[in-house]
Amino acid sequence: MASGERSLDHHLSGELTCPVCLEIFQDPRKLPCEHDLCRQCAENLLRTGDGNGFNCPECRETVNVGDQGIDALRRNVRLKNIIDSLKRKNSDKGIRPRAQRVAIRSVRQKDENAELLSDICDEQKDTCKKAKDLLDAECESLISIIRERQRIMTCTVHSEKEQRIDILEKKLAELQSKADHGIAVTIYSQETITTTDPASFLRQYKDVKESISAATNDINVSLGEWETRCIPRDLQYEFNFNLVKTSLKNLNFCRRGIHDNQHSTDSVAKNGSQTGQQTRSGGYSKISFSLDPDTAHRDLKLTNKNLTVKWDALGARNRRVSNCDRRFVGAINPCVLADREIYGGICYWEATVKDCVQYRVGVISNSNINRKEQLGSNKFSWCLRNNYGSFKALHDGLEESIRVFDDPMSIGVYLDLNNKVLAFYDPPRKFLLHKWSDVPFGPGPITPAFYICKDGTLTIKTDLSVPFFCRDE
Repeated sequence: MASGERSLDHHLSGELTCPVCLEIFQDPRKLPCEHDLCRQCAENLLRTGDGNGFNCPECRETVNVGDQGIDALRRNVRLKNIIDSLKRKNSDKGIRPRAQRVAIRSVRQKDENAELLSDICDEQKDTCKKAKDLLDAECESLISIIRERQRIMTCTVHSEKEQRIDILEKKLAELQSKADHGIAVTIYSQETITTTDPASFLRQYKDVKESISAATNDINVSLGEWETRCIPRDLQYEFNFNLVKTSLKNLNFCRRGIHDNQHSTDSVAKNGSQTGQQTRSGGYSKISFSLDPDTAHRDLKLTNKNLTVKWDALGARNRRVSNCDRRFVGAINPCVLADREIYGGICYWEATVKDCVQYRVGVISNSNINRKEQLGSNKFSWCLRNNYGSFKALHDGLEESIRVFDDPMSIGVYLDLNNKVLAFYDPPRKFLLHKWSDVPFGPGPITPAFYICKDGTLTIKTDLSVPFFCRDE
């Protein structure tokens, strides 16, 4: 019997639902087509219509209310009484309204979700704490390794210094003794030369000559040994950093730094004072240079402390240009080189080419190349060329087209002599234009080179740090 009552209540709830708001009727109004609507739902339909009527949402029959509006529709008193009776019955049985039940379920679901998220957060906190503790332990281990290596290096350098000082003191004492002997021979020789007795001079001449020769040879031999043994040209210390590098590689954020610093260290150790014009910055190098007026073609004009070059063929007649074997010549070869040579490391510079229509930016590996040959036409030069918007990479007479959507405002040059890489970039857009790998630069130094023709000016920017978009290549 109870099951039948629940089925009946469910059936009645469906019959007592408004077809518009899908809720139990509130102040039900009967339509001429015998269907019912809530008063508020009927008013909403009337406002969306022409104001005189609307269509029944169930049978689509037109309902005209005229000037009386919603009041023209009779209240369905019997239906309202049935609804009130059903509500009282459900209230007596402790049955909550549908909206209240839905709200209670929603609150319970939120509480369950909050509890689940709290558990997840606690697990993540534990994981993060373990990771932090592990990282702290690795850092402490790394610091102890570095300090130990520093101590060993310091002890080795001090020990080597003491050994060198002992050698220098011994050789200095030996050289001083031979110098004193040479002074004594000199005094004896001067006394012999000033003697007035010819017979006595002739008797002593042979002994004096042999004494002078022996003292001279003795001093020369000592000086030669001094240079080769006491003052070596290369003082190289070899230390094993494998343990340090292994520890660093276990930390992901340090892997690239070790690689870059190794290149820079190798470059400095190899080239010594030749890279004196380069300043290291974060494992890379800054290089500062200007344009060399002794290499500039007669049709080029250098300004701005030799940082800007301009095509000025008309003014060439009024300029005094010295004859120099290093100057570029030829009718179509307006080139100029930098005044510095690069012997090693990783460096970067830029050339502003905003108003240029014909230019080349590149490098040469042999400063004695034929000054009549264009940049990129031989095996000793590499460059990027723009000819009225047509971009190409040139080397040894070979051309490779470069797809460029908009003309760059400047050209960035990235040179890595450690890995033999030469690349050209559009710096404002951080876009790689062209890249050469395994470049056969040769044993000699590298010199930046520039070519400009027709309108516009080209300005170089140096002493720049290597941008991040070059380091990621």
